[in-house]
Amino acid sequence: MMQRTTRRQDTTTTPVNTSIITDILNRLTDPKIYDKRLRPGYGGQSTDVGITIHVSSISAVSEVNMVSP
Repeated sequence: MMQRTTRRQDTTTTPVNTSIITDILNRLTDPKIYDKRLRPGYGGQSTDVGITIHVSSISAVSEVNMVSP
């Protein structure tokens, strides 16, 4: 017998304390600890990162203004 579950969408919002977020980001990017020139896990195995991009709209396309390489 299968159970049927329903999900309730939470409509409440929580105020964001930007000073806490700023503090966390400042700690993560502290120049004494973090070197932006090196990838995470430098010297070890690389990490594959994938992204998906959704384009919501494109403005007018003009073939006349396109430049060929």
